[in-house]
Amino acid sequence: GISIAAQGPVSNLVLGGTSGSGGLPQGLTPVMLILLGVYGVLGFLLYAVLYAAAGSLVSRQEDVQQAVMPMTLVSMAGYLVAVYAATGLLDVSSSWMAVLAQVPFFSPFMMLSRVTVGQVEAWEIVLSVVLLALSIAAALWVAVLLSAAGAIYCKFHARQLFIQLEQLSTRRDNLDIQWGQLQLEQSAWSTHAFVESVAGKKLHMSMPAPKDIVVVQP
Repeated sequence: GISIAAQGPVSNLVLGGTSGSGGLPQGLTPVMLILLGVYGVLGFLLYAVLYAAAGSLVSRQEDVQQAVMPMTLVSMAGYLVAVYAATGLLDVSSSWMAVLAQVPFFSPFMMLSRVTVGQVEAWEIVLSVVLLALSIAAALWVAVLLSAAGAIYCKFHARQLFIQLEQLSTRRDNLDIQWGQLQLEQSAWSTHAFVESVAGKKLHMSMPAPKDIVVVQP
């Protein structure tokens, strides 16, 4: 709103023009500027709270885009309908446009289009602002609940993962102990004395006498 109001004086200052009185552009009234500021701030607060609530539901940055996609589509739909209505492609005076302009998700866009063409009553503006403010309060309450639920879930999930980590660490230590015992047992069983003892006791094998040893020539 401020940039629109200041574009005339700035252009005259930069370009050296003297045309115009330096007032507001044609079709832009002080009331329109006030409504632009009110709906701009309230619409930003509503979608900011909704985006924050959606962001609290995800734990990875890669999932944020998917979580906020519905709100992005809703805001784009409201903006496109408002643009088509302002350009005359849609009938602003229709009943469905009047009803849709009271929906908090669309009122920041569509109500300004209806005000521009003069197809809105004062009570409709007041009602849309009140509904938008109440929607912000409700969305903020829902966002707080979702954030609290998300924090509780993340803490619970982290605790479960920590318990699993402790169990796996204990299992790893037990396997390391068993591996060490197996290595000691392997080194003991591979000694010459142990092999000779097992061969003599279980297989009844013994070293032949020197006289019984026959050397075979190749």
